Amino acid sequence: MPELATKSNQLLQELNQLRSMRDIDQFTLLRLQKAAQSLLNSDALNAHLFLGALAGLKGDRSSIHENYKQALTLAPTNPNNATVLSNYITSLLDIGAFSEAVEPVIKVYDYKLPISEIVITILTKAGLFHRAAELIRQDHLVVAADALIFRTERFMDQHGVSDAELQKLIEIAISVLHAHRFFDFRSTRIITEFAEEEDSQWFRYVIKLNCSVEEIVDLKYELACQLAEDDLSTELLLNFITAYEFAEEQYGSN
Repeated sequence: MPELATKSNQLLQELNQLRSMRDIDQFTLLRLQKAAQSLLNSDALNAHLFLGALAGLKGDRSSIHENYKQALTLAPTNPNNATVLSNYITSLLDIGAFSEAVEPVIKVYDYKLPISEIVITILTKAGLFHRAAELIRQDHLVVAADALIFRTERFMDQHGVSDAELQKLIEIAISVLHAHRFFDFRSTRIITEFAEEEDSQWFRYVIKLNCSVEEIVDLKYELACQLAEDDLSTELLLNFITAYEFAEEQYGSN
């Protein structure tokens, strides 16, 4: 069906163009959503892939999961399965859902595809440094951030902080942004680093944002309030810091 293939290719090209844009108008998203829905009866797999990708651009987490799970049932075997998972991961990363991207990225890794750096990056953005370090050692991976990963693993052990605890801290910081309808992590830098002062040091998880001074201040205040309400350990809060900073500032390295 050449006409069907042409329509799918056109949708794919438009989606790829949208991903490179910072501001996306709602009219375009609605038009593409209707076009993707029109393919449900004739090309269900691609339709759900497109709808899942559009959900990522709109910040609609439930629709991301719903459409990609439908696509996975339509493509249960490799290589289509790995393709669906890769798109699933991309849409979750679009909105900063790093923890939710862990399971699909590990499944893709099980296919032994050349994506080791991506796997490690997602694990660390989710706060799972022990798991990342274990995977590096287990498969003898060579990744750019391995020194930082092993240092963070040792620092976590020193303070008795688990992957689950650091993951929760990071999820709180991201949830504050989601509450403000901030879902554009396609152009958002995440920096993991250590800060030192005299005999003390602490781990920093920095989210660089394109926001005004007032917005950054308000977000920091809301994050502090949210952290005060949650049952987090003192060791975690004193030694592991989540922060919002201006994207224009040059601070640390990825």
